[in-house]
Amino acid sequence: MNRLIIFLFAVGSAFAQTPREFVPEIQAYLGLSNEQMAKLNMQNRELSQWVGDRQNRISQVQREIAEETAKSPLDPGALGVRYAEVESIRREIKERTDKQIVANVALLTDPQKAKLKALEEALKLQSTGSQAKAIRLLADECSGGRYIYDPLGMGLGLNAPCIYGMFGFPATP
Repeated sequence: MNRLIIFLFAVGSAFAQTPREFVPEIQAYLGLSNEQMAKLNMQNRELSQWVGDRQNRISQVQREIAEETAKSPLDPGALGVRYAEVESIRREIKERTDKQIVANVALLTDPQKAKLKALEEALKLQSTGSQAKAIRLLADECSGGRYIYDPLGMGLGLNAPCIYGMFGFPATP
């Protein structure tokens, strides 16, 4: 069982370390040059590797916390040090990620920064749009009586987001 848990952590860490490469839509929207994309990808790969290493340390500390918690009597000092380390790493990741965003934005031209600002403003409205869909002010993926393949064979002919919507939850969970 322990080997399975270690394997799952290793696989999860590998995915966490996989950098996000740019998709053509954002390249086209911002008008990113090949040089800008290369620099952004390099910076993001470096950050992803560093974050992956820190996440591995968090996993190791969480295992240590589990071991300490299983001991009797509990050692509050040992537990406290480990919890403080996890929180310190979490804060370090956030700080470094915030700095990375600033460094990435610095690579953009003024017109690209303006487009990025417009994208940021649009994202702020995402939850408002979801709420408008939830109270049926805007169409969602369930609108219009569309039916799709029913993978569970239950004969409902609805996808999972539509089923959520049937119970009063937003159509997009």
